[in-house]
Order: sequence, then C-alpha cells, then structure tokens
Amino acid sequence: VDVVVDPVDPTTLAPHPLQIPGASYRFSPEGVHFLRPVRLSLHFDEVALSERIHPSGLRIHAVEDGGWAALEASDLQQAPDRVEAEVEHFSVYGLAAVREAVAQVTLSPTTVEVPVGQEYTLDLALSDASGNPLQDRTVAWNSDDPSVAEVSEGTVRAIHTGTTTVRATSEGIAGTALITVIEPAEQVVLSPTTMSVYLGESVDFTARVLAPDGTVLERPLTWTSSRPEVVRVYRAGTAYGEGAMRAVLGGRATIRAAVSAAPHIFADAQVSVLWP
Repeated sequence: VDVVVDPVDPTTLAPHPLQIPGASYRFSPEGVHFLRPVRLSLHFDEVALSERIHPSGLRIHAVEDGGWAALEASDLQQAPDRVEAEVEHFSVYGLAAVREAVAQVTLSPTTVEVPVGQEYTLDLALSDASGNPLQDRTVAWNSDDPSVAEVSEGTVRAIHTGTTTVRATSEGIAGTALITVIEPAEQVVLSPTTMSVYLGESVDFTARVLAPDGTVLERPLTWTSSRPEVVRVYRAGTAYGEGAMRAVLGGRATIRAAVSAAPHIFADAQVSVLWP
C-alpha cells in the first residue's frame, strides 16, 4: 500500500479553539486499518504556540465525523518537540491542546509575616489568558532562601528571622509572595489588669508583647470586650500596645488584648463599671 501524507488546510476542518496551525495531516488511503497499532509522531514549533497553549496540554487528535477526538495515550516528547500516539488506521490527524494554558499564577496574601517556628498557608489561584480559573495543574513551590523559610504545597514554615520570596510555578508562569520571618511572641503583658470605673468614663490600657528573651516586640493587637454592652472598645489598633474602652453600662467585662497574628497569645483585664 502506498502511503500518502498531505498537509490539511485548517479552514477545511471542523473548528477547534486550540488547534495548532500547520500541524494537521491527511494519511491515506483512508479507511485502511492496521494489524497492530502504529506509532504516529507529529512535530510542532514551541515558539509559534499562542499564549493559550502550553506543550504539556498538546494531544494528537483524530479529525473524524466533523469533530476532534483526542488520543488520550498521546505522549509529549520534549526533544525534539513532538507529540506521539498509537493509531490503528489512516485518517486525518492533527495537533490541538486539550486545555487552556496557565497565564497567571496568584498567591495571596502577597506579603505576610510569620513568627519563627510557625506555619502559614498561602492561597493559590491559577487562571488562563481570559481570567478563567484553572484546576488540576502541576505546581512547583520553592523559597529563594530556605534557611529563612521553607515551603511545601503552599505551606510556609518559618525557620529564621529574615525575608525570602516564595514562588509557585506552573507551566513556566510564576506567582510570588514576600515572606518576612519575625521573632515569635511569648506573651502579652496588659496594664492595668483590674480597674473600677464609673459609668461614662473611659478606660485606657497599655499592652506589651514580649519575645521569649523579654524583648518588647511591635506587633498589632486585637482588642475585644467580653461584654461590649458594658465596656465598649472605641479605639483599638491606632498604635501598637494601646487600647481605649468606654464604660456604657453597669456591670463587669473582660478586656482582652491578643496578638493579631497569633490570637492564642493574649492577656486579660477585668473592668467593673460602677453607677455614679
């Protein structure tokens, strides 16, 4: 049997949004079936691929019955650039991608502080050139300085004080986050720890966040009241270690100052509101 291979004008084929121009061929005589599968190899020019297509998404397709049917057993061969698959008969075969390429990798937050010895998990989002979210893609994670922080599957583990950039890369596209590793907080010291005030008066507190060695750290604090109907927080977070409350109803309430990034580290103060 004489085998004839002719390039096919893509405009004569059923449309495919991710087909590779110049990579469709008609193998004839059509309808001839093989006694055993034959391995077909189609080449492509990676430089000519659009931004919507990554080589890892390429498959050989059989163009039959007005549609493109991917041969799922296709193998990508990187050197030289070609895709291979086993076929059982002559037909029209062409190269097309079975999925959109990754165009953007986003990590959030893009900057984060992590105390030594603690972990933080970054959120990852992949999208195509149209902004549509993508799933089930291979992502490689790495830290520019693993002596400061390591990363595995998006979870950052803080090792030593300093800064490093964490990268998530998929299909050659990378997203980054700046990681600052800070001294861990050991405790919060709140002053005063008890106070009695009259209805309508303000209550001012000072809190210090201490490292294990006693060093005072600048850490954002979250101030809360166990009974805001009795003592209401009206100024919090305006400065490190400062909080102000106002007595609005007779009774008792617990004021808590917690490290915002580590709410399990906190100190409490008891406030009694007296009627004048």
